[in-house]
Amino acid sequence: MKSQVVRMLWWGCATLSLLVGLLHTPATIQAAPRCFGETGQCIDGQIRTFWERQGGIAVFGFPIAVATTTNVDGHTVVAQRFERQRIEYHANNPAPYDILLGRVGADTLAAQGRDWQAFPQSGILPNCRYFAATNQSVCGAILQRWLTTGIEFDGKPGFSDPERLALNGIPLSGLVNEILDDGRQYQVQWFERTRIELHPENRAPYHILNGLLGSASGASNQSTAPIATANQPIPTATAPAIFVPNPTTNTTIPVSAVAATVIRVVDGDTIHVLLDNNDITIRMIGIDTPETVDPRKPVQCFGKEASNHARQLLNGATVYLEIDSSQGDYDKYNRLLSYVWLADGRMFNQVMIADGYAFEYTYNRPYKYQAQFKDAQRNAQIQQLGLWSPATCNGVHGVVGTTAATATAVPIIIGGGGSGSGGSSTIDAASAPCLVGQIKGNRRSMIYHVPDGAFYAKTYANVACFDSESAAIAAGYRRSKR
Repeated sequence: MKSQVVRMLWWGCATLSLLVGLLHTPATIQAAPRCFGETGQCIDGQIRTFWERQGGIAVFGFPIAVATTTNVDGHTVVAQRFERQRIEYHANNPAPYDILLGRVGADTLAAQGRDWQAFPQSGILPNCRYFAATNQSVCGAILQRWLTTGIEFDGKPGFSDPERLALNGIPLSGLVNEILDDGRQYQVQWFERTRIELHPENRAPYHILNGLLGSASGASNQSTAPIATANQPIPTATAPAIFVPNPTTNTTIPVSAVAATVIRVVDGDTIHVLLDNNDITIRMIGIDTPETVDPRKPVQCFGKEASNHARQLLNGATVYLEIDSSQGDYDKYNRLLSYVWLADGRMFNQVMIADGYAFEYTYNRPYKYQAQFKDAQRNAQIQQLGLWSPATCNGVHGVVGTTAATATAVPIIIGGGGSGSGGSSTIDAASAPCLVGQIKGNRRSMIYHVPDGAFYAKTYANVACFDSESAAIAAGYRRSKR
């Protein structure tokens, strides 16, 4: 009964003829064998033609088994397993429906004795793609992956929803935490035909991967594996658990850091400390938190939460201040620019970014810890922590209020920006058309503007976006005087 339900959901979510109809070379043309020393396996015929046209190793991985004849739904098919998928050749089906992809996501869950219907249902979430068939939403980085991958069969640029579904299928779970084969815990989302995994330890684009389900023990050459009962418990090894990010790679307070006592927390990035019996205002280097006290601006999304988090960590605490000569001593408001180290060896600036309470912020020039701050932000963004959560601000900088309903008033733009950017993947009114925190260069005047510059928000046409001033200067731009 459960296998019938799965099929009904799949067939009912879209027109099947579009989802699984895949272009390939006509049956009269047979591709010669192609063998791989990595696995000692070969591919040929329609399966080879399809594999090569639809992405090859990057999409399906290497072949890991010989092509075998098997029975699927009462029909004889030739199926071959690859690292990430199973490709089936249905000789009795008319082209282009004779090449189908296996449902390895559903099959793997079934082989593990797990019922996909037992996953918590996320329901409709803001700024996400909702699938009524399973009452699940796909969000954030995984949504970006889903939108940018698919099987090409309509001859048009990019991927349509039917093409995306043909490769990935509909979601069977929401975002869950699971321990994978390497013994480490990751955030993943299960789909009918794949499992999309977040690997924050990897550099882009390898921080989002499709699981090796073709090589999983449950991914046999059986397309209609039964689904376990709803009461089947999830194995302990794969039960969800809370993912706790490592907030900082530093554990030693620099010798040059000076001890001070926090006497007041203004907001998430500004505090007052007692240093040599003087009340000194500190502005954190490399971070920017939503506004709560600026009289010129309303309280911004997640601003109160960021301030409260800062108070919990800093109120009355002894901290250690580290100056960065590359940033100067004071900002234009006469606040001392500093990294703030906690007594336990963590750097507060980075903790705020890693926990999702602050954006990485490069004001003028690259600073000492810029790379690791950007890595911390990338991890928080991938894990949808704090202000990156679809239930709060969804990563939109400058949104007023603290609810997702308010955040949805600002359009979320997936992707864009310069390559290698560690900043936000969203755009607000001031930063458009660049990403939040990026520098804008006017292509006509060859003048660049930093985020706090007088003409930054007014520069929105003929714009080049840069991650740092040094990059803008290297491109031939000079800094605006205002």
